[in-house]
Amino acid sequence: MLALATSALVAQSDADAALQEMGARAQQAVAKAIGHDFDGPIRFRYVERSDLRAAMKDELLPQMAAQFGEGDAAEDAAKMVANVHAYSLLAKYAFASGDVLVCESNRKAFAHALDMPELASDATLQAILVHECVHAAAQQRYDWVAKLNSLKNTDEISAFNAVLEGHAQFVARRVCTEHGWLESFERFTKTIGMTPDIENDDEGAKQLRRSAAISLSWAYYDGEEFIAKIHEADGEKAIAKAYATPPDSPGVIFNPEWFLKPSTRPAVDFEFDRAFDAFEKPFAGDEWMRVRRSMAAAELKGAMAALPKKDVDRAVSQIVDTKTSICKWKSPPGEKLVVGAVFVLDSHAAAASFLALEERLSREKDKLTATGSIKLLESTYTNCDDGEVRGLHVHKRVQFRGQEANISTVNMCRGRAVVELLYSNYEIDQKAAIAAARNLLDLAQKKGEPAAAVEKKDD
Repeated sequence: MLALATSALVAQSDADAALQEMGARAQQAVAKAIGHDFDGPIRFRYVERSDLRAAMKDELLPQMAAQFGEGDAAEDAAKMVANVHAYSLLAKYAFASGDVLVCESNRKAFAHALDMPELASDATLQAILVHECVHAAAQQRYDWVAKLNSLKNTDEISAFNAVLEGHAQFVARRVCTEHGWLESFERFTKTIGMTPDIENDDEGAKQLRRSAAISLSWAYYDGEEFIAKIHEADGEKAIAKAYATPPDSPGVIFNPEWFLKPSTRPAVDFEFDRAFDAFEKPFAGDEWMRVRRSMAAAELKGAMAALPKKDVDRAVSQIVDTKTSICKWKSPPGEKLVVGAVFVLDSHAAAASFLALEERLSREKDKLTATGSIKLLESTYTNCDDGEVRGLHVHKRVQFRGQEANISTVNMCRGRAVVELLYSNYEIDQKAAIAAARNLLDLAQKKGEPAAAVEKKDD
């Protein structure tokens, strides 16, 4: 028994020594690539998911407080997000301690789920450590943690996260290319936006993790493209500016020219705040948790994954601005959910096409839920065109875990704007839901925004 215990300790010691060696190699390569003198050696540690969860919860609290207010709401949100991402991250720069945490359980789970045993190799880990070392260097150079914790809303936080992850990817790609680690870097990058299924987990938890992973992924992919474009235009000065005065919304990430030359950013045509202030009034009590945010292209594509990719890509490329209000009933969590969204397209035709695509998506989901753990019991589609707006009300009754739930949606289009409302387990009749959608559309759309008349569809 003693011999076995000693052998295990020696093996663990050898693994830790190898990790420190790879980490030191990554740190040295990053230092040379960006001309940064680190304060000292970074500590690299193997950890469990519980360690990732605990580190993330503490780090997320200030950001959640900015979005949900101080108190239980921020605490609950931080716990939920930390728990979800504890299954998605292969490694993490823990800025409270300055350590890089490596989760072998996640690396092995991803390697198995994706049938990519190379993900569990030292070569892949080497590339991952380079990415995390960039975060450490950027913290010492730009103090990005203080900036992150000073941001005031979801859009600012999302955009700055794209700067952080995009910069780490941009530098890591350059470093890995120079040192012959590019294949390993690409392998690691392929896992971003994915999450392995956990044995014996329910379908709801799986869907939550998948959605969260998709939401996280755009910051890496689109963020790297943003950093590459601003670096090409103005080098390290642009990078420093992105850390000091970061973009205020994901829209700037998708349009780097707005960051480089703010005068090119088009004037806002729609009054989102005015519209959502009115929309959220029925959910203003303490029993509701509310957050407003833009939706990234990756999230929209993930939400429409049931449709042909070419149709989704075309529709998403025509969206020029979005804003979403999510209102969740706190106790019990998720029992009631109300979501309002406004999509601004680049033309009247694109908006009408997007509205039609939303109906296609709803009907496709009907087919997908005809059987399974989430089962559609009935659905009713009702046109709500009135000559000025085009719209569709849908009511569905679904069964999940032996419980029935009612879901109502309204999709409405006028001019370049499309409004979508969703009520889940929230009692509202058809007339009131349609009126709420019309009010959101009226308040969001400025008086001067042209509103083309629409032809009525046949019932």
